[in-house]
Formats: sequence, C-alpha cells, structure tokens
Amino acid sequence: MESQVKSDFLFAQPSFVSGAARVFDMFGQFDDYNRSETTEEADAKAIAAD
Repeated sequence: MESQVKSDFLFAQPSFVSGAARVFDMFGQFDDYNRSETTEEADAKAIAAD
C-alpha cells in the first residue's frame, strides 16, 4: 500500500471567499504562502515529504 504524502505544504489552500476576493485584488495583497522560519526548517519539511 502506498502512503499518502502531502507535498504541497508550501502552497496555501484556497477557499471560495479568498478566490472571490482575488477578483478585486489589483496589487496581489491576497497572495499567501506557507513559510518556514529558517532554511533548515524548510529543508527538514522537504526531506520529510520525500
């Protein structure tokens, strides 16, 4: 059985409300990404997702 690995942790999960708000977002203020505090933390998350 193949395990399910979430490999999209750097991308925010959109909602209907945020999608509707983007219609009026002229300057990209609603762009949202999941960030890591340090490069080591980002590397650890990426390695764990492999």
